[in-house]
Amino acid sequence: MKFGTVAFRGMLALALVSAGAGCGAEADSPEATADDDLSAISTASIDAARASKDPGRMAKALRSIATNRFPGQRAARTAGAKRLLDGLSVDEVDAIRAAYIRLYDEDPEITIRSDGLFRPLVRLDRAEEAELVASLVGARMEADVSVLVDMLSRARTSALTAKDRTTYFAMLPRMGLWDAPVRAKANDRSLDALERGHLERVWSARSPGLGLDAGLRTIEEKLPKPDLTPSAPRERSVAVIASSHGAQWQELMGWAVPMLAKGYVLQVFTPDGRPVAFQRDSLSVSKKTVALGFGCPPDLDPAGPTGRAAADILGRAAGAETLDASRYGAVYLAGGLGFNEDVAVAMPSSAAPSGARLTANPHVATFMSRALAEKLPVVAICHGPTLFAAVTVRVGGADEPLAKGVATASLPPFESYVGLTERKEIQFTFDVNTHKVLSEAGASTSVVSDIANMARVVRARKGDIELVTGPGPQAAASLVQPTVEVMTARWSR
Repeated sequence: MKFGTVAFRGMLALALVSAGAGCGAEADSPEATADDDLSAISTASIDAARASKDPGRMAKALRSIATNRFPGQRAARTAGAKRLLDGLSVDEVDAIRAAYIRLYDEDPEITIRSDGLFRPLVRLDRAEEAELVASLVGARMEADVSVLVDMLSRARTSALTAKDRTTYFAMLPRMGLWDAPVRAKANDRSLDALERGHLERVWSARSPGLGLDAGLRTIEEKLPKPDLTPSAPRERSVAVIASSHGAQWQELMGWAVPMLAKGYVLQVFTPDGRPVAFQRDSLSVSKKTVALGFGCPPDLDPAGPTGRAAADILGRAAGAETLDASRYGAVYLAGGLGFNEDVAVAMPSSAAPSGARLTANPHVATFMSRALAEKLPVVAICHGPTLFAAVTVRVGGADEPLAKGVATASLPPFESYVGLTERKEIQFTFDVNTHKVLSEAGASTSVVSDIANMARVVRARKGDIELVTGPGPQAAASLVQPTVEVMTARWSR
């Protein structure tokens, strides 16, 4: 979908104003230092930084490589990154990344992809971005693929273990968008995420003769079923739906961490029982842009305690068809661009004013039918509320969308703007206007209110069912207390 010129300019102006208010003046940032000129760094300086084994010094060398946008410097940039990073251990690269974030308030991957605030203004082409990111994540990817290849080897002769399942389901999400894009044609690799392309190259080198997707399916077929034995009463348990094609880290973990701290048990479900996948940008710390809903807040860094909490809940993920609604007290719909790829699936439709037709994944439809029959409160963020337009409830002897007659908050129509700035992953080829699809289903929406306060919470009722919604990642923490309140109200009746 395309925005009109006025709408686009309005959102661009809002983004720039919000950026200035939320991130501080550029001159006050560590980015504006003598270490951050755009000149090329010499191989001697790279070698000296590496020889020092000082993460901070190596981070500064990486910064010089990543911000060099001079024409004709591609070979120097890619060779410099390899010279600095190749052969380092996972822990050594992680230490450089941590130092980089301390110095520059953003993940080096944000810099490489030109996804920071205002600069670098000259983007690298996608192939070069892929080479530089591969150097940055190479040690981690090699280690992860070694684990996967070992699992595949054992899966060919015997069943895998419960520990294997936990490892597998916790590992793939931290890679980013690991699976093939939903909307790509067969054998079309042009829409693959950078991280999937790198995963596939490393896999092919380590496991020739069997493609990545076939290998992962073979592993999954030999994994044991998840253990869904309740570990808490239903009034302390929440069933979470997350996408296998692009959840958003903050929208899940910004809500999950405080819920866990309050003693709630979270069970993640995915549409088809495959691991969760995250938008890669949402895994990358970016202090300057997080106020705009882009990047990861420093306190949710996947390399820290939040990552360990995520490994626990993601490692126990199960298929949506396995839900026993009698064991849970509420449902949380984690958003992300992938939500409309495999949860509430959006397809182009000339018959709908919004240009989109939403259909719930069959397993998700069954999940929601069971949850709504138990009158479980439903909390949803970002694209999550669009599922309200794709599932029905019985009212007065007739079925109608869950969205009909209720007030909602959801992601404002920013997707085209994000795509224009080249920050949106290319596999998300179809923009869903959440407000339009919800309005068509009979919901009450407000684009202005959602843009004005991206952390706002809207509460509504559909008969005996409580619905709570928020417009974007900034609302994740705001949804915690309302979740507790609607669960308490539901189970104290």
